[in-house]
Amino acid sequence: MRKATLVSTLYDALLDRLLSNQLKPGEKINLDRLRAELGVSISPLREAVSRLTGTRLIQFEDQRGYTVSEVSLVDFHEVMEICRNSECFALTCAIEQGDLQWESDITAALYRLRNTEANLRSPEWEIAHRDFHRTLVSACKMPRIHAIIEQIAIAQRRYRGLIDAHALSDRSADHIQLAEAALARDAERGCEIMRQHISSVEQEMTLLLHGYFERERAGDIAAQ
Repeated sequence: MRKATLVSTLYDALLDRLLSNQLKPGEKINLDRLRAELGVSISPLREAVSRLTGTRLIQFEDQRGYTVSEVSLVDFHEVMEICRNSECFALTCAIEQGDLQWESDITAALYRLRNTEANLRSPEWEIAHRDFHRTLVSACKMPRIHAIIEQIAIAQRRYRGLIDAHALSDRSADHIQLAEAALARDAERGCEIMRQHISSVEQEMTLLLHGYFERERAGDIAAQ
């Protein structure tokens, strides 16, 4: 296997472990152990781990090496605030620049999403949901804002991995309204719906994350 392909494969494998909480917040990354588990040499593994620092899920410190980034409610609220602002900005931009193909793509993405809603939080729904939100802003011709949105989407997935995502409400009505506002070229309405959509998710997840942090604290006390 070519090194570039191997690095990408390792990146995806490690990202999956981070998002599923198999690699836990604050845990030191033991490269030798991972190398043995994954059956690879140290060079591509180190490159994949280094690349993951760009997602901010892993951090590097002198004398300490690589560790899994900590989680907190403060960080979660920062993630959601950036999400609100970046997605609204990109949606406004997309509505201004989108063409007929963009409109057709939104309609198709919404159709796929609605066909997965019988199994909310399933892998198929997760993909369709991600693709719908990506499609809404795809006509925005600013690579930097898309990079921010992708990084924040990864951070959101990480926090969802800490809770029972099945406990979150069905927001299919929001998705329909978002598509309608985009197709009507109503940026003000679209941003209003987007902000409400993200804020309602934030409120629900905050309650669920409180439970996660309480369980973690209880576990730390019991281990002492």
